[in-house]
Amino acid sequence: MTKQDISFQMKHHYLKVFHQQNQRICLPIRNLSQFIIFGNISLPKQVIQIAYSHQIPVLYLKSSPAIAQTVCWRFLFYL
Repeated sequence: MTKQDISFQMKHHYLKVFHQQNQRICLPIRNLSQFIIFGNISLPKQVIQIAYSHQIPVLYLKSSPAIAQTVCWRFLFYL
């Protein structure tokens, strides 16, 4: 996730992602394996609780997406 004005909703075991008040994606929680967030985006408390209860890792990266992609690849390589 890279956009600054993203918002999230949890509804009926689905995560809905909105950008500029338009729904961009709707995913069943069971299909989420991880959150990788670039920049200064915060997850609502409800989303964090769901991630924690389903043991979904959340990785926050504070650099540009190109650099973050390299860092992420190295992080996954060492797992």
